[in-house]
Amino acid sequence: MRNKVAIYKIPLLCLCHFIISFGISADELRPALLEIRSISPNTYNVLLKPPVFSQNEEPSLVVGFDPSINVLSQPEKSYVDGSVISYWNIYHPKDIKGKLFTINGLESTNLEVFYRVNIQGKKQVVGRLTPDNPSFSIEQSIGKLATIKTYTLLGFEHILNGIDHLLFVACIVLIASNVTKLFWAITGFTLAHSLTLLLSALNIVKLPIPPIEAIIALSIIFLASEIAKHNPASLTYRYPVAVSSSFGLLHGFGFASALMEIGLPETEIPLALLFFNIGVEIGQLAFVFALMLTIHIVTSFMKK
Repeated sequence: MRNKVAIYKIPLLCLCHFIISFGISADELRPALLEIRSISPNTYNVLLKPPVFSQNEEPSLVVGFDPSINVLSQPEKSYVDGSVISYWNIYHPKDIKGKLFTINGLESTNLEVFYRVNIQGKKQVVGRLTPDNPSFSIEQSIGKLATIKTYTLLGFEHILNGIDHLLFVACIVLIASNVTKLFWAITGFTLAHSLTLLLSALNIVKLPIPPIEAIIALSIIFLASEIAKHNPASLTYRYPVAVSSSFGLLHGFGFASALMEIGLPETEIPLALLFFNIGVEIGQLAFVFALMLTIHIVTSFMKK
């Protein structure tokens, strides 16, 4: 028993160290948000919301406009829930289709910018900007393909940057005693968080996020203690699917909270939700595969 417990503890500790180290550096990969929304036929509101990692660390990002666009106001800033939001009002006598927008300062960061454009509720544009490609025009990234690509990447990055979600999945992998139990445990977790993600994103069910995050943290502590005890007769070890499904409902609200920070394109909500969830699952499966490979290597080494 002791040898078996030790075999599980070592990869768990290594995993925790890796995830925490990765999470600290991965914070800079959180995307900023740029939103352009028409408020009259020729006037638009432009909002830029970069991630703020600390009170003394605010990314120096500014929106650059096409020369033909008239900026009606200097950038104004507001502070909401720890985030810094800059916004402008702009005017163009004709359609802004084809006009260039640039995020100045993006090239000197590791950030990505998710942009969303809504013109009179008729034209939806979504896409991503990177330090190597900090500009776009309204002609670009229109249609379902851009929505699929953008929200799949968002889901993939969110799960891989979410330390709490990864630790929970890691604990489930370590608890499942065979491939069948692992399959059902991961499937139960997926179905559960997909359900609450959908309900929350569609505003059917709303719960306060801070208590949800606290319970998610407690769920990881609970599973870690179960791993330390390693009691095969416990409910957790006999039915890991019950545990993963129950706590998976809470993780879905966490996913929805992150998604709402970015928002959904009004004309492509079902498609964006579907592929955000697909991105989450791709990242989750990649992490499970990498973890199982790590455990196999570590346990094989320890048996020698």
